[in-house]
Amino acid sequence: MSVVKTKKINDITVNIHDDCIPKDKEEYKKNLKIFYDTINIIFRDKNKLDLFYTEEELKKLKNDRTYEFI
Repeated sequence: MSVVKTKKINDITVNIHDDCIPKDKEEYKKNLKIFYDTINIIFRDKNKLDLFYTEEELKKLKNDRTYEFI
């Protein structure tokens, strides 16, 4: 495992390691799903804004074929 990038903000240093980079499309999809699930949990609990798609909006997006759902 090697460090690909280092980011320093004030006294905090974040290292991004190469083992965090997806190796294939399936791993990328899995990581992206985990990311979105986490974001949804954060905003669902902390924020009352209308940030989520309704069932009708999701159906429209799925039928549109512009996006690839994972």
